[in-house]
Amino acid sequence: MRPEFFREVRERVSARDAAERYGATIDRHGRALCPFHNDHRPSMSFKGARFRCWSCGARGDCIDLTAQLLGLTPIQAVTRLNVDFGLGLGIGRPPTAAEREAAARRRDVDEAYRAFEEWREGFIAKLCAAIRTGNAAQHKAPDELTDAEVVALQWREAFERWADELSRGSAEEQTRIYHARKEVERWTRLASGGSMSSAN
Repeated sequence: MRPEFFREVRERVSARDAAERYGATIDRHGRALCPFHNDHRPSMSFKGARFRCWSCGARGDCIDLTAQLLGLTPIQAVTRLNVDFGLGLGIGRPPTAAEREAAARRRDVDEAYRAFEEWREGFIAKLCAAIRTGNAAQHKAPDELTDAEVVALQWREAFERWADELSRGSAEEQTRIYHARKEVERWTRLASGGSMSSAN
């Protein structure tokens, strides 16, 4: 079975949808009796597209819930959800040209996102190191500062803002920093002791 079928089912069917479809009653608090143990007080909750039982520890997405509840393999659960929710996925037949093209586009987007996340995590670590350099240097006399410490002090506020935006900022803020990454990385290199020539 093609991986995109799993992704499509997870995106289009929530665990709560699957639970209700297969017999669960959701109370006004958004909880249900857990079908995986002898539950007397609703202990299964739903958040986003996932479920969790706070009593027995069962958790997962709609595929996990369907597979466990109906005694199916994950592949059988995807097939069952496709039918029961009328998703219209082409399970059991070769993909059409349009489906192949959409899958290729999605792979490109996924790869770009992975590359961005890898850069983001690494750059946040560099920003934190530059901030620590600035914090450690703030009590030194001016004539005791290294070139890297001078840069770290001068740019500390910007480093803090960038780290905050990359950690908790909007997609627009993070995209803006990513597009300006050559310039912003230049200052973190200088604050780490890199030369001006290596930062260009």
